[in-house]
Amino acid sequence: MKSAFRIAAGTAVLSTLFLTPVAHAAKWQVLDLGLEWSATNVQLNNKGQVTGTQCGGVQLQPPCKAFVTDANGANRRDLYADNTQSSYAANINDAGQVLSARGADNNWEQHVSTPGAGTPAFKTVARSMYFYGLGQINPKGVVVGDGSPAAGTTYGYDAYIANADGSGYAVLPNEMDPIGATSTGVIVYSGVNNGWASVAKSATSPSVRLKAPAGTGFVPAYGMNDKGQVVGEYRPSDNMPHAYVTGANGTGFTAIGTLGAKLSDAFGVNTNGVVVGDFGNNADFWHAMITDAGGKNPRDLAAEVTLPDGGYLTSARGINDKGQVVAVNYYSGHAYLLTPVGESDCAVTYKRVVLSNKSVATQVTVANLTGAALTGWGVNWRIDTPSKVSSVTGAKVTTAPASGSYSGTVASAAPTNGGKIAANSQVSFSLLATALDGSVPTVAEISAKLGGQVCKIIRP
Repeated sequence: MKSAFRIAAGTAVLSTLFLTPVAHAAKWQVLDLGLEWSATNVQLNNKGQVTGTQCGGVQLQPPCKAFVTDANGANRRDLYADNTQSSYAANINDAGQVLSARGADNNWEQHVSTPGAGTPAFKTVARSMYFYGLGQINPKGVVVGDGSPAAGTTYGYDAYIANADGSGYAVLPNEMDPIGATSTGVIVYSGVNNGWASVAKSATSPSVRLKAPAGTGFVPAYGMNDKGQVVGEYRPSDNMPHAYVTGANGTGFTAIGTLGAKLSDAFGVNTNGVVVGDFGNNADFWHAMITDAGGKNPRDLAAEVTLPDGGYLTSARGINDKGQVVAVNYYSGHAYLLTPVGESDCAVTYKRVVLSNKSVATQVTVANLTGAALTGWGVNWRIDTPSKVSSVTGAKVTTAPASGSYSGTVASAAPTNGGKIAANSQVSFSLLATALDGSVPTVAEISAKLGGQVCKIIRP
């Protein structure tokens, strides 16, 4: 989305060019997976079967137990019938095989479950010192991870590749922490230990580092698809996480952006190149994120989804080829399966320019993406520091101090007339925001509705 600003001294935005949004946000059907404990990791396959881990402790600390569902998130149940030991699930392939780990202390067995309903049987793939030695199981049932052979008695941490029953175990020649292998044999290494993700053409090939921008110092990989597209974070000169996605087999490098926040991460990518993750300010603000194909046009997924418990999505963890997303609310511990059921009726574009006095000139456009007129719009946002709003044109804006655990100023904009927007048309309003402490005000959260429907948010 391109824009051009003309700023006159002492005034707000005088002129802004906005292009009509062409990518719609989805409408979502939301399923709460009904976990007893806090969700820590959730993944899904192309049937909408979800697997993951729920923990009673803090940040993956025991007690933890793996779970799995049937298609489209139905019939959520514990993966293991016996939960006397903690268990963790990594992912599930389209055959319904779940890669998981079960054990305690430095003795963990990595398992692949048999697909289908009922109590599964398990094959031991490897033995590992740590539960986080789990990698992934790919569509062909090939597993990568860190561990020792299943037939042995030691619990090691070698990077390995094996079949789902543990046969064909072989140590990989590259660094630790392979996160997955494509159906064609390309292997992705996370780079968490040496600071840089890499890709190998085969199990016996040397790995090649991702080509991140110059000046980058840390580039781990957190997810991949079967084309070998890799997602994760990179840290440029500001040393803050920024989400990225590569092309097939780790080639190329696309920075996704932070949606105007301080940082972002990417955790999942489907074979259409749609990326999910989160963005925020590393304090009281984290929102789930989703992009268009190729990591383009990132948007605030939390602003598109109304959760049944009144909370919001803090992170999206995985996406399948049907566009279904698994996401979590870290504050409530709940996990959700989101299924797209259509396109959004509206989009809101938020653009800003920082002036020499650190005030921010802002213009917001509310677009009706349907073929019929819609009536009644509203935009709500929170500025991360106490601020005043002035020079408002095109809307009625009210402000108040943020409440509860949040800081800053909350603001709401409403139409000055009936709020009717004609078919495939848009309205705009502008304002000037000035922080009371002399800093540059930043919008931490923004949401909008038109005609009762949640709008897509397009931010810088």
